[in-house]
Amino acid sequence: MRMSGIDSLIKDFYTLQSGLVPQNLDKIYIDRKLSENAIITNYYTRYLGNGRFSDLIKSDLDHVFTHQAPQLRPIIGSLGGGKSTLVAAIERIARERYGDHAAIVKINMSDFHTIDPESLTRAVYQEIVIQLKPHLKSMIKEAGEKSYTPSFITPEIIANLCSEDRSVAEKAFRSLLGSDKSSKEEIPYIIKGLHEFIVNLFSNTNKILIILYDEVDIFVKLNKDKYPSTIDSFTYTFLRDFTDPHRIDKRPIYVVFTCEREMYEYIKNKCENFYRVAYNNEIIMKQFSDEELFELADKIYENIIVPIFENKARISQLPKNDIQGIIDGIKARPLLNETIPGYFIKDYLNEFIKRYRLDFEQVKNATKAYEERAFDEFKGYLNKLGGWTGFTRNKVVQGYNFDGYAEVLERGIPVRRAYGEFTTSTASPEKVEKFINWLNNLEKAGQFSQEKGDVAIFISPGISPKAEERAKAYGLKYIRFLNGVPLVEKNKGSSDRLLLIKKSIQKRSEGFSRRKFKHILADVKHDVAGIGEAEVKQAISEMIKEGSLKAKDVSITPDTYISFNFSSSPNFG
Repeated sequence: MRMSGIDSLIKDFYTLQSGLVPQNLDKIYIDRKLSENAIITNYYTRYLGNGRFSDLIKSDLDHVFTHQAPQLRPIIGSLGGGKSTLVAAIERIARERYGDHAAIVKINMSDFHTIDPESLTRAVYQEIVIQLKPHLKSMIKEAGEKSYTPSFITPEIIANLCSEDRSVAEKAFRSLLGSDKSSKEEIPYIIKGLHEFIVNLFSNTNKILIILYDEVDIFVKLNKDKYPSTIDSFTYTFLRDFTDPHRIDKRPIYVVFTCEREMYEYIKNKCENFYRVAYNNEIIMKQFSDEELFELADKIYENIIVPIFENKARISQLPKNDIQGIIDGIKARPLLNETIPGYFIKDYLNEFIKRYRLDFEQVKNATKAYEERAFDEFKGYLNKLGGWTGFTRNKVVQGYNFDGYAEVLERGIPVRRAYGEFTTSTASPEKVEKFINWLNNLEKAGQFSQEKGDVAIFISPGISPKAEERAKAYGLKYIRFLNGVPLVEKNKGSSDRLLLIKKSIQKRSEGFSRRKFKHILADVKHDVAGIGEAEVKQAISEMIKEGSLKAKDVSITPDTYISFNFSSSPNFG
């Protein structure tokens, strides 16, 4: 089942707050200018001039793929300086540019600590081979007679390496290098054969191998004192051996690794054979400018914060002076003296949480309440047409989770279907297009046809002009529905929320002399999305002090009776 849009955005928010790269990177990624933000000396990238990082990545990939020329790219920068973000951008660009022709391996080197050279070699090769398993069978078939397969890699082992069950693939790999079948003397020959097997496959097929090693600096720090030879083994086996331009065989292999400056200098000094491959290929990242951080703040606000809270809370971008204050505060920290985006994002989001008292549970509750009421609108529209039945929330069809579903039956067989998509934020062209793509795929599967009377309904509080134009062109029924999503001025604290609760209690209590707390609570939750029990009790306590309510018990329980006296009290409406 798909993760809801709100859940996905909240996950991105927390991921950024933790200093990690979010899944939806493209929403906030800043494609930095090369000339201003990096030092690069590699001869064939100089022509890029005032290009951006994406231009460099595309140039690298095209050069490697077209000329089958291996390339090593060290990405050097500060902790939190955007290295991992650039690696994620490389993966995204490679998938967009080469699709199935790109075999991408991602390895976080911080996972390997205090490890001897032999164990590291086994572990990294295992990860490479297992991440390549979706490509192995087709590549062996494509390479045909040109394929080099060592005798110890049997058809049975290849079949198991390609298993969808990772434990089966790991067991197959261990059978190649396991101590029960291979003596210590044999292992170097097996590793060499495995290396040649991988390189040969990519030399004789229409694919590019992209290996992304992140956090190499942490790997170096964790191993340099106890196992310095492990670092040398890694740089020689997995960096130099895969990308050495002096070898005569052609290999479309692109290897990237990230490292802090201090640990990179350590590698350069200790691993001489490695540096001749890396020399002049480094991307040395400069610190972010204030202008770039303002741009980053705007992207996070517009693409993550606004969609989470739109139509549920009025939240504005932080004032420019406050954002500048966050930047200056980072620069003033001891031993830092530079604006690192990782620190900036954390401080920026923490300021939002502090200032607006962001409550994601309330957002989820408000979203759920809106979708339930939107489903009522969905049902109401179809009931007016007549004949519709089988109304269902969150119906999965062909792998797509629709917010609403209904059908018209004849002799128990569906002859017409209705699909609904609900969103609490303004409908954008992208959201509408996504819904249309789902419907197009259903049409191919024989599950949707407007010609046969099937209906598609999109419900949201608002819609952009381009999205509305696209919806009309396709034939979507759009319903604008705002009721049930109370707007709360979060920056004014909790006073407005309490006022909404008081209004609900006063309105719902007309004609009653007293009611049980549990009934009042149910009504308020229906009227004000995202409200919790504690907030209702707080509002009741204030209303008792104001004289509009009375309660026999000091401690309010679900069955406590609340008496009303609104004639002599303030009017909250």
